[in-house]
Amino acid sequence: MYTDSGSANGEARPDNVRRTSGIRAWLDARRANLRALWHTSAFQLPTRLWLGWVIVLLLFQSAAWMRLDVVGPDTAYGWTDQHSVDTPKTGIGLSHVRWDSYHYLRLARLGYHDTQDAAYYPAYPVLMRIAALGIVRPLLPHTVEIDQYAIGGLIISIVASLAATWALFRLFSDLLGDELDALRATFYLLIFPTALFLTQVYTESLYLALATPALIFMIRRQWWAAGLLATLATITRATGVLIVGAMALDWWLDRRRGERPPWHTLVPMLLPVLAWQVHTLLLADVGLNMHIAQRNYGRVLFDPDNVQIILDDIGYMLTHAMGAVHISLDIALTALAAWACWRVRREWPDLALYGAASLAVPLATGQLVSMNRYALIMLPTYLVLARYGRSPLFDKLWTLVSVLLLALYLVGFAHGYWTG
Repeated sequence: MYTDSGSANGEARPDNVRRTSGIRAWLDARRANLRALWHTSAFQLPTRLWLGWVIVLLLFQSAAWMRLDVVGPDTAYGWTDQHSVDTPKTGIGLSHVRWDSYHYLRLARLGYHDTQDAAYYPAYPVLMRIAALGIVRPLLPHTVEIDQYAIGGLIISIVASLAATWALFRLFSDLLGDELDALRATFYLLIFPTALFLTQVYTESLYLALATPALIFMIRRQWWAAGLLATLATITRATGVLIVGAMALDWWLDRRRGERPPWHTLVPMLLPVLAWQVHTLLLADVGLNMHIAQRNYGRVLFDPDNVQIILDDIGYMLTHAMGAVHISLDIALTALAAWACWRVRREWPDLALYGAASLAVPLATGQLVSMNRYALIMLPTYLVLARYGRSPLFDKLWTLVSVLLLALYLVGFAHGYWTG
């Protein structure tokens, strides 16, 4: 008979008592692990960095709205003047709703009904709805419904930005092998010119919070975890499916080195593709087509006219003052990300492939529009910059340039100007 040595009379304890004791011991061990993690620099450094960053960004955006009266129209592109003359909505959440945010707001409230909304993916609006109905509405029952959903989106973005900061610091630490370099790389991402989107009703924060851990698990060859997280990233933004290419490259390189990963580890790489296909079928079930929606935005892959569209944008840049600033920044930030992918191609070919593909796909649609925002998620950029940042002079100069451009974008976004 099995007896519990802790029993005073040596009698066996009932199974439910032993089970309860085991659960309590497991919970105690988890609490002890969390307390130990809290005191590590791997947790403290990124958390404190994030906290200071999010407070500064939110306060600056509010100050930019209250202090400045920016009068439109915005002529960054030929079509932006049509949408930038309306007074931006204000409110706790609605002050962070601009441009693409309205699509996520409508999806969170109403689901997929509008043709244009088919170009956007469901994970973020689903979480917005959960946050709005489960958190915001009980706490702020008298707030206008649309602002409740906007606040829900802001909550998701801010919380996801913290998760993304932790994951980015961990990834950069693993790759650079030094916490100071990792902190610098994380800091450079948080002050990247288009990092403002991490605290808006946009998908950037959630995407990074899912895609970055997927890349961590990929590098550690934990294929199933990487595949599942890449799947969630795919239903957040289309670029999530491109992680499959990086995973497949690592798998193939392992086989070339003679490590021979099991064939069944290819299965998780199919999950993001399957998720994308299921999403497409569900849209078709309600009479919507993702490809038609993308075409309505002028995004058609490998169309021969795409080259002319880009040339027209460059021509517009040369003849309009606002376009000269905005489009040149679109090009410069894209070029920076492409150069970084090239620089790391031998050391981290998987990240280089993922980054290059994430740039090439939108460019193949003939659009420079939003390329500055897409450049934000190109992680090779921060790996390269972090190494250059070991030079105190470079560190200070890059920080100055990046923060000033971030402020420029934030002011424009607050007043309804096209930002990315």
